[in-house]
Amino acid sequence: MASPLSSTAFLPALGEFSSLASQPLTDASASAKPVRLDQNESPYGPCDKAKEVCANAIADANRYPGQELDDLRAAIAALAREGLIR
Repeated sequence: MASPLSSTAFLPALGEFSSLASQPLTDASASAKPVRLDQNESPYGPCDKAKEVCANAIADANRYPGQELDDLRAAIAALAREGLIR
């Protein structure tokens, strides 16, 4: 009989991941570092999409806010006029 903790009937979410192939660590030094699973760390690092988003965001990090700040200020003012915020 299977252990109830490893049963996909007990934890149906595990069934979604059972078909995924395991990925070996590419960096030899990464295996020497502890992975703190209780802090939601991953031994694989960020995915390519996350790296791309971070790189694009950091490209404008030295700029003062422009149109986005004006849009936010106008939205807050509109809410204040309608009495939804004080």
